[in-house]
Amino acid sequence: MKYITALFVASAALTSAQVVYNETTGTFICPASAPNGAFCAGNSQETNIIIRCTNGVGQPGNCNDNLAGRPPFGVRFSPCFATSPTAGDAACSRK
Repeated sequence: MKYITALFVASAALTSAQVVYNETTGTFICPASAPNGAFCAGNSQETNIIIRCTNGVGQPGNCNDNLAGRPPFGVRFSPCFATSPTAGDAACSRK
């Protein structure tokens, strides 16, 4: 029974996994299901930090700064938007 429970918990963690920060190497590891995707560093529309993945390695970015040169010009809250936490389709937006 313990084995089945452990297996269920492990599979649930895999299906809900997004980007993981590796403290030892100081890198963001992206999920194998979207090695070139993009993810919000928190809940969609609540954080301005986006993590863009290239070949499984993530690079954080600040949506506020990324969109400062787009109309309306200036640095203002520009939330990260994603259709789901695991989709890998995050993008910076303006409200």
